Amino acid sequence: MQDTTEAELDKFLAVFLTTVAAPSQPNSDQSRPGPTVLEQCLTAVNPLCNAPVKRANENLEAYAARTKVYEESIAAYMKDYCKPGLSEIDRRPPFVKLSNAVLELVGAEDSPLNELLRRPDDLRILFHVNHLQRVLTTADGSKVTRIPGIVIIAEESARDACDKDTIQSRPELLEQAALPPHLLTKTDAPKQFPLPALLSSVVLKRVNTIMEQPRENWPTANKPKLAPPKPVSKDGLVRQMKIAEEAYCHMSGGTQNPMSAAPNIPPTGETLGETSSPTGTRTVYIGQNCKLDNVDDINSEPQKTNRQRAPEDIKLPVYRATVESASYALQGINRAAGVLKIINMIVEDRTLWLRIYDRQGVIQSYGLDFIEDFPRFVVLLAAFQRFNRHDWGFNPELEPPVRANSTAPIELIFASSGHTYKVTLTNDILYQRRTLCGRATRVETVTVERDGEAFNDDEYVLKIGWPESARISEVDIITTAQQIADQNEEGQHYITGHLPEVICSKDLSESYATGAIRNALGLLPKEMRGGSQTCRLIVLVKLREITSLPPSDFLRLFKHIVDCHYSLWINGIRHCDISLGNLMWHPRTGLGVLNDFDLVRMDRRAQPENLERTGTVPFLSLDILSNPDFQHGRGLITPLYKHDCDSFKWVFLYVCCIDIPQSGVKRWFTNDPLKCYLVKKEFLLPSIKGTKFSVSSKYTVLYRPACHMFKDLGDDLLALVNYNRSSLLSSPHIPLEELEEEPAPLPVELWEALKVMMDISV
Repeated sequence: MQDTTEAELDKFLAVFLTTVAAPSQPNSDQSRPGPTVLEQCLTAVNPLCNAPVKRANENLEAYAARTKVYEESIAAYMKDYCKPGLSEIDRRPPFVKLSNAVLELVGAEDSPLNELLRRPDDLRILFHVNHLQRVLTTADGSKVTRIPGIVIIAEESARDACDKDTIQSRPELLEQAALPPHLLTKTDAPKQFPLPALLSSVVLKRVNTIMEQPRENWPTANKPKLAPPKPVSKDGLVRQMKIAEEAYCHMSGGTQNPMSAAPNIPPTGETLGETSSPTGTRTVYIGQNCKLDNVDDINSEPQKTNRQRAPEDIKLPVYRATVESASYALQGINRAAGVLKIINMIVEDRTLWLRIYDRQGVIQSYGLDFIEDFPRFVVLLAAFQRFNRHDWGFNPELEPPVRANSTAPIELIFASSGHTYKVTLTNDILYQRRTLCGRATRVETVTVERDGEAFNDDEYVLKIGWPESARISEVDIITTAQQIADQNEEGQHYITGHLPEVICSKDLSESYATGAIRNALGLLPKEMRGGSQTCRLIVLVKLREITSLPPSDFLRLFKHIVDCHYSLWINGIRHCDISLGNLMWHPRTGLGVLNDFDLVRMDRRAQPENLERTGTVPFLSLDILSNPDFQHGRGLITPLYKHDCDSFKWVFLYVCCIDIPQSGVKRWFTNDPLKCYLVKKEFLLPSIKGTKFSVSSKYTVLYRPACHMFKDLGDDLLALVNYNRSSLLSSPHIPLEELEEEPAPLPVELWEALKVMMDISV
């Protein structure tokens, strides 16, 4: 969130309007001469924003009727919204009424925009006050609740949530959508909106109790009154997130095994909106300070009272609008693999900001005074009204437009090596990296048919991730690794059978890449957070956790993987992400498998300028964790074999010590490199002091190898501390590179030393 990219509001509008421009519109291409689509639309909607002007040959009765409609809708709702003294909750109904009135005007059959833009989409969107209703979903097996104050939903979703016997027409639906909570009885309130129903959320905040009253008219040439992008203070943001984490958050879903759940690995991902209690999962409410209620099932009601509480009964927690909006985006973008981006709005008094969340980061518009520059607000809503599900950020293949109560499975078609594969998702998620940006890896079990017939007897998984578009495909890397294995006898011995088994794969089209919207907005590479990211889908044979094996088998397969990794390294394939979750075994062959090649760096191949940290923090070498550039996410660190070799040792020690409560290995699981460095440094202090090392009773057979690795890492820590101390105490006239330092050991020396450490007889 602190790496937010900013763009001018008119650029957002131009991109949105170009997306929904009518096919016959000659100036949908912004590079052509003449008025742009935005300029034409602003001119076209101007009469809708102002009080009606008497038309030629129009009788007074018709003119009076049009004037009355305007005064009782647009003008009235705008004045109601700007009334002094309204609470935050009381401002929601007039904002919803105003927004829906605009949608009705720009979507009418005689709308002046119909010649410029395509027709309104069948979604027939509307704004809806959320009536303090819970938006329920599940994450990592726990129920999670969100309560955005205002949501944008399709008409069909609004009808699904209301009483169909009393709500028939769209005007009745719009009236229901804007009712304040205190006017609703328990039976009148809409049903809960399922998370898939939400297209967008609006975070509405009151900053001032008094707002300037709306103007009487809006000239065509009126220049926009823009506020700067919302600043995100690092200290303030961290403080907010820490308060939210301590009060409301349950840590979930960060580092489980990508191919099979790993219950012994503590989670590192942060999920706003849920917490744990001794009696089970407790659902909490982010966005409105409802009393926290236990939720036993998805249709349970709050236990506080039988009536809807009035706004004055509700005390809102103070969350930054940016944090609240991001929490809704976090929930929305991680609810399904087919959610590729989230478009939210933040409204503070009269100022509106657009925020687009995707796997590359956050793009924020400059703030628009939507009352002062009402025509631009009208044009924005006209574009939203014409958005289809693809435009809202949903991939039709991974997120088909089904009703909320539908149980139809998602089926994907892959073409590979002359065969057609039908892959059916089972909704059994093995691993999900719940994050707003990054690779966001998701793994779930699937069934596979090839050319219409069941394929083999293996179990399969679908891996979905968002690596940088310029990064070498994981499938290409695995193919190259297998080619290396086939070239000589040594490769066949060390590599063959120890690689993931790919069945089929494909990338989503570049129109879904995160760089598409940034290029359309005209952002420069230096203004983007890293490079464009592409959604890649890979179907693989399901592997098993190496920790599921007896200790002796664990050690044997661990050695296989170390040998495979070294053989690949000296042949130019550098894994760079050794973690427990990436050390697996194949259930059919019984061989150890080095898994997850999406962070690999290859010699003689160009690498992207990735600003994202790579590797799994808890198992990283101390050399990397102590590097200030890595700690602050600046640039890349040159990969060394020692880094991965150290990671193997950390994984080994973790497995041997996980069942010892006082070992502290669970504290390694943090996304903060400096914190991880300090806790791992504390873990190694007994080695420096000569204190006896111990392993859990299950892994006593591995005591000797663990002791060797523990001492070796302790010696490394001592050398690192001494070197850093000498660097600080050295004369300022002596360049750092001239300090005496032992030559770095060669990869073969480190590999052979590690093999000796793993020998239980030594």
